[in-house]
Amino acid sequence: MELVYVEWIDSDASSTWQWKSTWVHHITQAKTIGWLIDEDEDNLSLTSTIAPNPRDGDVQIMGYVAIPKVAITLRKTLPVIENAVELA
Repeated sequence: MELVYVEWIDSDASSTWQWKSTWVHHITQAKTIGWLIDEDEDNLSLTSTIAPNPRDGDVQIMGYVAIPKVAITLRKTLPVIENAVELA
């Protein structure tokens, strides 16, 4: 499974009443690191936590974010080093 770093332009929304004269939007440059769980022509889907099942090869995921590719400004594949940390 690929580990990726993505910088992307996030959207802004509000669900409350407000006056147009005082309204301000806040577009955010988001940064995400995650495991690539799906990719198609339009979207990239990442999860922060995986739990592989050694019996059948399936992988459990904990939450996800789907990012439209048009919003991505930078993408890098990160190295994965298995068993790199020795636990005391």
